Amino acid sequence: MDDLQRFLERLASAAPTPGGGSAAALAAAAAAALLAMVTRLAAKRHPSRRDTVDRLLPSAESLLDAMCAAARDDALAYSLVLDAYRLPKGNREELRARARAIHEALEGAAAVPSSVGHAANRLLRQCEETAEIAPPFAASDLAVAVHLAWAALQGAVENVRANRRALRDLSARTRLEEDAEALLVEGRRAYEDAIRATSALTNR
Repeated sequence: MDDLQRFLERLASAAPTPGGGSAAALAAAAAAALLAMVTRLAAKRHPSRRDTVDRLLPSAESLLDAMCAAARDDALAYSLVLDAYRLPKGNREELRARARAIHEALEGAAAVPSSVGHAANRLLRQCEETAEIAPPFAASDLAVAVHLAWAALQGAVENVRANRRALRDLSARTRLEEDAEALLVEGRRAYEDAIRATSALTNR
């Protein structure tokens, strides 16, 4: 918990990193952790579903590792954006080099939350599937995982769009907005399906 507290204290500071992108990744990591826990509980309750557990558990653990890494990567990516904006702009060559560096840094900064959004969508789908084998007493844990994953997806989209707005390249801006909108549409559907599945588990 000490590492988590230190992270949250840095998040609460006025420092530019970590920020909302890292927080979204942390929400996805928490969702993955809860999903792994519920899957382990399901393994105890349904030994006959071992094949399903053996498929779902490694996936949840892999997403947990990826989202912990994404929380770090997002902070690093934004630091590179700040570094690019600090590059000299005294002549045309420096201006061109600075513009290229900013563009590349912004695209890199958008890539991290995009990966978080896609991971959150996978988490939502996996929550829905896990509800089929989860014990009813773990329904609230699974529901929290669903809500955290949906929050992570929405937060990730906000960060993709923030980086998109700073880009000057129209084609890159259009591509990022299309990706963000597709993530939201697909994620909302996955969220609604997962909520229905966890509600059914509660009433089982």
